[in-house]
Amino acid sequence: MAIIEKSIEDFYRSLLLSKDYPWECWNENYSFVSYDKTHYTGRSSHDDAVNFLVAVYKIKVETFKHNPVKALSTLYAFPKEEPQAIRIRNILYFQASEYGLDKDTIYTILDNNIQSDELRFPLILP
Repeated sequence: MAIIEKSIEDFYRSLLLSKDYPWECWNENYSFVSYDKTHYTGRSSHDDAVNFLVAVYKIKVETFKHNPVKALSTLYAFPKEEPQAIRIRNILYFQASEYGLDKDTIYTILDNNIQSDELRFPLILP
């Protein structure tokens, strides 16, 4: 991972673990959603989505000791275009595999939870 990506991930980690976020938001059953239109760092929004979701996933598993499958199933992203969704799925796939999840479980969760607007709302021509 590039230095800039690691520092952005650290930024999200410190923000998410700050006193501004109530500890109740880390309930194992609570979900985190990243939409394409959010811009926190001035970078492209899908980079923000990746870094945000990876930070949330790591916090849930490493800090709060949530089950890695359950933690992954509470992450959602809705990027505008499918290539962005693929990038988010790939990065979360590698993070989940580091926690020992099998590929079929990861694929099933990410295919359901990371969907682009292109696939959710296809353009229908007359």
